[in-house]
Amino acid sequence: MNESKVLDDDYKTDRAEELITNRFIMGEYLQNNLCDTCKIFGSPVFASKIKIQDLYLKEPFLEISEIRDGVGIDRDTEIAVDGAKFDYEVIPSQTEFEVIIILENVTPKELAVFAIGIREFTDGHATIGGFSSRGLGACKLEGCKLK
Repeated sequence: MNESKVLDDDYKTDRAEELITNRFIMGEYLQNNLCDTCKIFGSPVFASKIKIQDLYLKEPFLEISEIRDGVGIDRDTEIAVDGAKFDYEVIPSQTEFEVIIILENVTPKELAVFAIGIREFTDGHATIGGFSSRGLGACKLEGCKLK
């Protein structure tokens, strides 16, 4: 393979073979062999095509959060661990947020995979955050608009 066809003049070095290999792996190979989810949400070697901006409250509340107590449990003995008490913050159920999700450079197939994932939220089957096994994090996405 002629390296000048693969590398720009700025990249021609004694490491040309390594750079050619890296460009192939990062470009063509990954694009053709990553799973659909990794192509949208990213992986350790592939950038995400989705951006989820900060969620803001739709209506301001004066006392939005509450503090709950928790205790660490030893998984082997299934008993509380001394000194492992902790607090965590929760917001009341039915609190509404506004979210903006941006997809960049997606193919029609990737958009379809994303829509399948979003449907879990519109149907109310998804959770966000920790302690979901304790009933926290339930959410439902409503009023979706595509621009």
